[in-house]
Amino acid sequence: MKIGLINVYFGEFPNYFPIFLLSAAKNSNFDFLIFSDVEVDYDLPQNVKVIKTTFSQLKKRIQAILPFRIDLRVPYKLSDFKPIYGDLFSRELIGYTHWGYFDLDIVLGNLSNTISIKDLSNFDRIGDRGHLSIFKNTSSIVKSYLSDSGHLGFSCKEAFSSPRIFHFDEMWGINTFFNNLHTSKPLKNDLTPGALFDTSVKRYPLVQATHPKSTHFFIFEWQNGTLTGYAQDQKIEFSYLHLQKRKMSILNLKKQVGQTDLSHLTDFCIDQNHFFVKPDLQGMAFIRAQLDRQKMHWPEGDFSRLFKYYKNTVISGEQLSRCQLILKRKF
Repeated sequence: MKIGLINVYFGEFPNYFPIFLLSAAKNSNFDFLIFSDVEVDYDLPQNVKVIKTTFSQLKKRIQAILPFRIDLRVPYKLSDFKPIYGDLFSRELIGYTHWGYFDLDIVLGNLSNTISIKDLSNFDRIGDRGHLSIFKNTSSIVKSYLSDSGHLGFSCKEAFSSPRIFHFDEMWGINTFFNNLHTSKPLKNDLTPGALFDTSVKRYPLVQATHPKSTHFFIFEWQNGTLTGYAQDQKIEFSYLHLQKRKMSILNLKKQVGQTDLSHLTDFCIDQNHFFVKPDLQGMAFIRAQLDRQKMHWPEGDFSRLFKYYKNTVISGEQLSRCQLILKRKF
C-alpha cells in the first residue's frame, strides 16, 4: 500500500508547523504532499514534500477539469474542493494505491495503529472529516465528487459555483455519497483508543467537539510518534489531535530545548494554548497539576469568542448553506 495525502495551503503556515513535520516523520507509511506558495526554510522529512504553486495557478488547474464555471475567490474556499484532489493531482499521485487530504493544524499519533492494511483493502474511504480522509486511488473513487446525492447533500456544481462554504469535503457533500454506498469507514471521534481528538472551537479547555459540555479536560503527550491524551481519570492513545485553528504558542518549547530546530525532539506536551516539555521524573504528578491549571474561559472572553465564531460562519455563507440544505431535505 502506498498512501499520498494532500494539503493545499496559501499564506503563512501555522507557527507549530515544525510540530506537524515531527509527527508526520514518524508516520513513514504515509507521504504528505503540500501544494503552497510558502517559501519553506525547514529540513523536511523524507515523506513530506512542499510543491510550489500559486493560488492563481491552482484555480486554472481546477477550472480545467470541471465542465462548469467555478467561483473560487479566496483560499479558505478550497476546503470545499478537497474531494477533487485525487483527480486534480492525478499526475503527482501516479504509483499511489490511496490518496487523501489533511489539514496542517493537526498533530499526528501513530496512524497505522488505526488505519490498517485490511481496512485500506476493504473500504473505499477511511475517515469522514475534512482534516483527514483517505480514498482508494481508483478511477471511480477519484471521480466520486461528480456523483449526485440528491436531496441529502449538495452536488459539486452547487458547491463549486458559489463563493459560500458548503462543507462539501465532509458532512454536506462527499459524505452523503459514500454513506449511501456503505463502503466508507469513519474514524472514531470519541474517547476510545485509536480515536481522533477533534477539539471544540467553543470551549477553551481541550474537550472533544462531539462532547462540548464535557468536564473531562485533556492535555496530551507526544512520545516518539505516540499521542496520549490524559484527563482526570483517563489515559487514551489517539490517532491524531485536530487543534481547529486554535492559537498555540511554541515559544516555551523552543526555550526549553534551547534551539529553533525541533526535528530531533522526542517528547513534548500540549495543553490548551501551548507546547512544552515535561520536566524529567515528574510523570503523572506533573500531568495532573497541568490539568488543574487549565483555564475555563477564553482570554478574550467566552461571549466575544463565540460571537466571532458565529459571525465568521455567517460571513462565509455557511449558515445560509445550512438553511438551504434544510429546505432541500424537507422539500
